[in-house]
Amino acid sequence: MIGVVVGAVLLLWGKEQVYSSQILGQNYRYNLVVASSGGEVEFLSFDPEEKEIVVLDWPRDLMISSRSVGSYKIGDLYKLGSYEGKSGEFTRQKVQGFMKVPIMSYIELEGEKAGYKKGLWRVILQGSKVSSVERLDALLMLLRSASYVEKRVEKEELTRAGVLTTNERDEYEYQEGRLQQFLGKRVLDWGVGGEGLGVAVINKSGIVGLASDVSSFFGNTGLSVIAVRGDTGQEEDVRVTLSNELTEEQAGRMQKLLYSWFGWENIVRGDTSEYRAEIVVELGRSAEELF
Repeated sequence: MIGVVVGAVLLLWGKEQVYSSQILGQNYRYNLVVASSGGEVEFLSFDPEEKEIVVLDWPRDLMISSRSVGSYKIGDLYKLGSYEGKSGEFTRQKVQGFMKVPIMSYIELEGEKAGYKKGLWRVILQGSKVSSVERLDALLMLLRSASYVEKRVEKEELTRAGVLTTNERDEYEYQEGRLQQFLGKRVLDWGVGGEGLGVAVINKSGIVGLASDVSSFFGNTGLSVIAVRGDTGQEEDVRVTLSNELTEEQAGRMQKLLYSWFGWENIVRGDTSEYRAEIVVELGRSAEELF
């Protein structure tokens, strides 16, 4: 009897893990950050198309900027987030914001140096206590790490590429244009790019420059940015319209991707021909939370 109950519980758990997985059955990049209480931050991008893992080790004294909080060192993110009990989530949001690349999840490592394999094992053992990654997804990434080619990008390479420079206080700073060029070569999602879809971004938030910043996110995902426009209004929420010309399968994939990237749920089908794009994103003030 006990065996039957345990079996049923495991079956239900397995179904829940499969349903909530962001990796199983997907052929798109999966990005995450591993943050330690010591201030180390790793950005990882798993690419199932090229079967490679890009790992970026950001210097702890790198100065980054945020729309909502101002400027600070990347090594302070974990501590700043800990004041509200959200070290991992705060780090994920702020790294995503300055890189302008969707980061789906985080892993926290208390008192240890950031290391993604150790972090993935920690997720399997401790689950949501240390991460927003599902245990099944952590296992899948561990399995992929055994066969994928790891391409680790150190600060020396970023400096040679002009992405990182130093200021008069010998602190690292990043050059926005060079960073976007670098990321366009390293983390562009060819699985998404293969869809051949265009996106129009319309700013209805009243926040100056928000559409331009969000359009950089889309460019780094592999979608083609067709138009970036401002509009009047003080809308709060984001609204996405997927073209009626898309197949149900295409629309379903994009809906799942947009939710995975940004957590957007207000997604409808409609006529997008006015913008000559398959996806129209009308930004509200809540989009600022991406940064």
